[in-house]
Formats: sequence, C-alpha cells, structure tokens
Amino acid sequence: MPAAEIRVREIAARLKHPPVGEPAFWVVQAMVVVLAVLHLVVDLQSSSGQGSFPTGVPVGLLLLPVGYAALRYGLSGSAATALWAILLWLPDLALPGGRGHPDDDVVELALVLGVAIFAGIYVEREHLQRERARALEAESRAAERRFAHQLLRAQEEERTRIARDLHDDPVQRLIQLARHLESGGGYGARAELLEVVGRLRELTRGLRPAGIDELGLVAALRGMLDSVEVTENLKTVIDVTGEPVRLPPDTELGLFRIAQEAVGNAVRHAAPSHVTIDVEFGREWLTMAVGDDGAGFDPAEAERRVDGHFGLRGMRERAELIGGTLDVSSSQGRGTVVKAQVPLG
Repeated sequence: MPAAEIRVREIAARLKHPPVGEPAFWVVQAMVVVLAVLHLVVDLQSSSGQGSFPTGVPVGLLLLPVGYAALRYGLSGSAATALWAILLWLPDLALPGGRGHPDDDVVELALVLGVAIFAGIYVEREHLQRERARALEAESRAAERRFAHQLLRAQEEERTRIARDLHDDPVQRLIQLARHLESGGGYGARAELLEVVGRLRELTRGLRPAGIDELGLVAALRGMLDSVEVTENLKTVIDVTGEPVRLPPDTELGLFRIAQEAVGNAVRHAAPSHVTIDVEFGREWLTMAVGDDGAGFDPAEAERRVDGHFGLRGMRERAELIGGTLDVSSSQGRGTVVKAQVPLG
C-alpha cells in the first residue's frame, strides 16, 4: 500500500477521535463559546451595517483557538474546534435583517475551517513522523538488547561448556595422577598437583557459578563470598530478607554476574576490609545491594568515561537485559554500593 495512502488512512482514523479527555481541549472550546456569544450580543445591539468588515467581534479571532488546537492536538483537535465554532455561529447567521452579517461571516468561517484542516493535517503529519521515528528508535534499541542478550547467552553457554570439559577431563586426570603419586611416595608432586586442581576448580567456578542451577542465586552468592573471604583475606557478609524464591535462570545468572563484577571491582580497585551483599525478596521486586568500605570513586565521572570504568556499563546492561535497573552510589573514601532491582514473577 502506498505511503501516502497509509498517511491518509492514519490521519482519517485520528480525525474520528477528538481529544475529549483533555481538560485543555475544553478550555479551547470555552474560548470559542465566549467569542460566539460576544459576537452575537454585539450584533444584536447593532443595526444592519454596510461594507465587508463585520460589526462586532471579527470571526477571524477564531483562528486563535483553532490554531492552538491544531498545534496541540493535530487535525482531530482543530477540526472539532472549527466545526464547534460553525455550530455556535448559526444563531448569529440567522439574525433577521442581515444583522448577523451572514455574507461576511460565512466567508470567514470557511477560511477558519480551511485553516483548521490544512494546519491540522500539517501538524498531524509531523506527529506521525515523530511517532514513526520513536518507533524505529525503540525497535533499534530492542534489536540491540536482543543481540546483547544473545551474545551474553552465547558467552554463558560457552563458559558452561568449558567448565564441564575442564571438570570432566583435566581435573579428573590430575586427581588420578595425584593418587598414583601418593601411592608411589611422591608427596611433593602430589601437593603441587592438588594446588593445580584447586586452581582449575576456581576457574570452573568463575566460568559457571557453582550451585546456581540447583540451589539458586542466594547459594551461589554465598559460595562466591566464602571463596573471596579466603583468597582475599577480607570479611564478607550476606544478608537475606523476605521469602526466597527461584527466579528464571537468566535472571539469577544476570544478578550473580552483577554481584561478581561489583565484588571483583571492590577487590581490585578499592582495597576494602568488608564486603556485604543484601538480598531482599519483596512483594514485587528483588533488590540486591553489593556494598564495600573501600576507597570509592566518582560514579558520574566513571559513567562519562568511554572505557566503561569499573564495568558499570556492563553491569547496567545486564540489569536492563533481565528487566531490571541498576544504581551506583559512591564517593571518595566512603565505599561503594551497587544496587540492582528486578521484578519478581
């Protein structure tokens, strides 16, 4: 179907629905009533005049409310206002003896109607173009989110595969080798191999959080903090309020990655002595706050940096992909709190 025909149909569809629910629209109609009554009163008090200029209030003043209605509401508002004005002008046109100046008023009313139609159509086209631009922009953002979601999913699937491969082959072989060495008396080599096994297990936990699929988000967060507490020699606390519920796998994994990134940032850049995670299961929202007492930073400056300092951009994108929001509060010397919220259900 041609684009012009689509525009005509869209404009015609809008014409059928004047903005009767808008209080400002009725203020405009009240202005038309005032002009019509005033014009009628003046014509009633005057004798039949001569010339083309009407006695009393000029009909041209109707261009003010009609023009405003066109600019604010488009064709539906301007056309409704013009038709309302014509209806209110009928008593004046019917005055006997030409006192209502019907010839002049009819010409001016036709002019008002023409302005209403042409101005309304122009504004309506502008509205449609803006709406289409917003729709295209929204579609583009949705496509970007879908792509980012697919990319993150592919990354997680790859991490899961690597973790499974590492656990099924190298780790098991190293354990068997350690047992053989133990039986042969190679205790030093055994200790070294066990250390390698430990490092490989840490790697697998980083690729895929242990227990998140079976036990859920809280268990995975608790396991991560236990590991950080041991390896980084700092105090960690997790506090859970409300009734814990399982969320969709992508949501739980997204929240875990946000917490993992926030804790990792604190350890790498802020030198904290305490790290806390507060998880609140509310009626409609899950709120997770990751806090530390480290050096802190300026979030506004970090957001402006192109490199996505401290992974803020990545954490925010993860939160958006799971339908949530992310806020960061921090200041120099006063620690940092990364707060993520996602809807339950």
